Amino acid sequence: MTAGVVFDTYAWIEYIADAKHAGKISELLNGSRYKQKATPATAIAEITEKLFREGVVRSKIEQINRFIASKTSIIHCDNEVAFRAGELNSVQKKNIKDWGMLDSLNYAVARMLNCKFVTGDPHFRGFKDIIWIGQTTMK
Repeated sequence: MTAGVVFDTYAWIEYIADAKHAGKISELLNGSRYKQKATPATAIAEITEKLFREGVVRSKIEQINRFIASKTSIIHCDNEVAFRAGELNSVQKKNIKDWGMLDSLNYAVARMLNCKFVTGDPHFRGFKDIIWIGQTTMK
């Protein structure tokens, strides 16, 4: 049994945009079902880049990042995460079109922590321990 959840970039974008499935993310963030709630630092980088690209002002992006850090533990890319991500990436790039290293880094955090991975990214179809949310228009 997993003790926690790791929020992927897709999950945070869904939440930030108050999109169709933001309520599900809110339940996971605020509920007591999962004790550990984490976000990969690499997801923070993706979120930040997307928001800057969309013209969101720096102070608002900083506020969003502080909110994420207040609701979840931010997990940095250490040697174990990097190794797991590299191993996963070497396989997935052969099997999934447009698979990226950030997908591997984010998912590696969930595997390292033995947590469920909260995402709507179609790259993760067929992966284990996924909590699916609705698809966003991120890509």
